[in-house]
Amino acid sequence: MKKRHPDNTNITLHYDATWEGLPVLARPDRALAVNYLGPTRSVLDRALAEHPRTCVIHFVARLPYGWRGPSGGLANRFIRSLRSQIRFDLQRKRRQGRRVHDCRVRHIWCREFGVEGQPHYHMAILVNRDAYSALGRIAGQPEPDYPWWLEEEEVVANMAGRIQRAWCSALGITALEGAGLVHFPQKAVQLIARGSPMFTEQYARVFRRLSYMAKVETKLYDDGRRNFGYTHG
Repeated sequence: MKKRHPDNTNITLHYDATWEGLPVLARPDRALAVNYLGPTRSVLDRALAEHPRTCVIHFVARLPYGWRGPSGGLANRFIRSLRSQIRFDLQRKRRQGRRVHDCRVRHIWCREFGVEGQPHYHMAILVNRDAYSALGRIAGQPEPDYPWWLEEEEVVANMAGRIQRAWCSALGITALEGAGLVHFPQKAVQLIARGSPMFTEQYARVFRRLSYMAKVETKLYDDGRRNFGYTHG
């Protein structure tokens, strides 16, 4: 098996089902990039160091059919918009005299290409679980992880809606134009807590799922665009 990617020799390939003692989604016919696994673990560790109770939200963000707009910098524009929305939400709650937990938003993303040749983005955001721990309703439907005790205003202004609005903002389109571009998979939310008797198992499950970002077979390395990114610091 090749140790280096044929289209980018800077990338070291990993084929085993474990990496540094952690389970990953590699297999003999589907390599992962070691260059991406290390930063992924660093982001998870930094998130847990700042927020011992962390919520990880997974989703896929797509481009509109026939998209001719700018494709560079989308992930960065997305995260700036999402952080702005969360700052506003926390400020609103403080003005209402409610208890507020600080929340730094971190993210990991990768760019992939499907059979149609159109890029799409797999993303995960990591937030303080004491501030946000559920998606809320998607397209007017209750989600399995939706806490019934949330006030109605929080149901409307939920995390799913913020993510959808942030992606539309990154693309420079309206919410109507961007309807359906963000997809939340089953069990999109993973919760992890230091001090929990299940922490080791939780950490392993979260990292294994995040390791998908390091998959190399669906990435394009000859167009000068980034295929992987993450929050530094």
